[in-house]
Amino acid sequence: MNTATTVAMAAGARRGKARQARRHDVVAALATSDEAGKWSLVIARRGDGGATEAARVVFAGVFATGDGASIRREVLAQKATLLVRVVPTRRSIGRVVRVPMATEADLARTLGLIVEAEMPPNVPAHRAGAAVLPAGGEGQTRSVVLTGWTYAEAVADGANEPVVGVLEGVEERWCTPLGALCALRGREDGAIVDARESEGAMSVLAARAEQAAARVIVDEPDDDHSWDAVVSDALAEACELAGLAGPDGSANDDEVQSMLRGAWPGTETASATLAKRASAGVTGVLSAGSLRKHACALGACLAVLDEQLGMAGLANLRREAPKVHEPAITRMVKWASVPRRAAVLASLGLAVMLLAPWGIGWARLSVAQARGKDLPEVRNKSKDVELRAALYQQVEQARWPMTKLLSDIGGAAPVGVTVTETRLTVGQSISLEGVAASRELVTQFEAALNASKVFSKVTPKNVAPKGDEVEFTYTLEIAAGTAMHAPVKPAEDFVAQPLAVRLHGEGATNTLPPKGASQAAPGRRANSSAGEGGAAMPTSGGSRTPAASGESRRPSSGTATNEPPAEIKDEEIAKLNASEAMKSWAERKRFLSANPKADPAVRTRVEEEATKLQARMKEAREAEAKKEGAK
Repeated sequence: MNTATTVAMAAGARRGKARQARRHDVVAALATSDEAGKWSLVIARRGDGGATEAARVVFAGVFATGDGASIRREVLAQKATLLVRVVPTRRSIGRVVRVPMATEADLARTLGLIVEAEMPPNVPAHRAGAAVLPAGGEGQTRSVVLTGWTYAEAVADGANEPVVGVLEGVEERWCTPLGALCALRGREDGAIVDARESEGAMSVLAARAEQAAARVIVDEPDDDHSWDAVVSDALAEACELAGLAGPDGSANDDEVQSMLRGAWPGTETASATLAKRASAGVTGVLSAGSLRKHACALGACLAVLDEQLGMAGLANLRREAPKVHEPAITRMVKWASVPRRAAVLASLGLAVMLLAPWGIGWARLSVAQARGKDLPEVRNKSKDVELRAALYQQVEQARWPMTKLLSDIGGAAPVGVTVTETRLTVGQSISLEGVAASRELVTQFEAALNASKVFSKVTPKNVAPKGDEVEFTYTLEIAAGTAMHAPVKPAEDFVAQPLAVRLHGEGATNTLPPKGASQAAPGRRANSSAGEGGAAMPTSGGSRTPAASGESRRPSSGTATNEPPAEIKDEEIAKLNASEAMKSWAERKRFLSANPKADPAVRTRVEEEATKLQARMKEAREAEAKKEGAK
């Protein structure tokens, strides 16, 4: 590999970072047909086996030039995402160049440079394509096919092209007949021809190993030379250049005729060979006889779908140049480089320099005025701070035994009551929030607070059920004088009957429940000792704390969570009050939650009982409410 090629590859790699093209699984191709005024449409799908399986033709048909609506309907019906339109032969050019042997990746990166160097000036970059022809030999060079769409002829009268219009979700690209022939030829040695007598133009490709020759010829037959003779001469010239001629380096008439019979269009045998390779055995869609009508369209589809050939660049031509996305700074510099705009920008800059101090002063004034609107709110906040300071000073002077007060509140809480928050207010009152397993426990808690004589007034603010618990909020007024220093007996006697016995039954201790009793819930800490008072009390203003370290705040049923609750009959449910119904309902919900894989029959029974208990709980509460209203 020479130095020039190495530099070209390096430059191509820097320019190459080429965006990865969108992958298309269904491709439609539109090309001129042998019949005058007709266009061939072929739609092919990528093989289910990926790159190793040939493409499958799903539609092939011929349409009149003015029937663009039918073409559009078929493309959308087959859900094609790419429409490749084949340029008429007279508008295309083609040639082959030889490059030094290199890896496929290096060759692919240098194709753009090769196109710029070898294509004529009348072929814009977006109307040119290149591809490396497959070669099975071990030569030192490779053949690169260059094909393009001349700009001057591309803008000529297009009245003979079908008007398909813009299809939503379908990209449009262009391909030359020579590019289609390269994809049809595949990896086989030999010659392939697309001769259009109606256009007076032909595309010829001859290749063997690493040698190849390609021609696009526009010629008119005369009285001395028939169209067949013109085709034969073009094929003979291409074969001689590709090394397919006889031993003497030239091709005689017999050899050319033999090559024509093996090229397309030729005998049905040659067409059948191409059809078998291209359509992967699909019958009734594209047969050997119909290949003559659809060869160029089929080749355009294969150029996109057959990734192993590497011919996608030949079917990536565009009618219009793609928009170049320049950086914002580059666009701004170009815009400002116009003299008239530069003068305007200079004037604006001078105005900014003169007016900037005034603008800064106005901005400061606006900020000061905006902040001045918040002064009343700041004063209110300052007043709140002063009240808090007065509260702290009052507490310091009163010398309240805060630890004893918290202990008295905790001692008044029966088992099943959890105080979640304690707040000390400015008015020398204490606000309590918590949850209880039942309304009866809330009533017991309120009675114990009143009986302590530490609080002169116990006012309930909110007592409402939430799920299987009851939430409550109380305001406690501290009694005047020395009442707060008086000793208070806890509501629960945990010396006579420890907390473990109440939670787990006889025989349990504060360190280990009896055999068969329910264990602490996963993720909770083991209970090392029962706290006096039966309920945990957070510090003033603290966060929510469980009823006892490591224990649930609901009373345990005394049975393991994997054992189903005992069956309860309808007449027994009807006799339960609201509290009993809620406990039985909660017991069954715990079992269902802890045993999702229990016996289906048992789960069904427990679910039905839970539904009945919930209905009974609501009914009992309504009855209790009516009794209280009657009183």
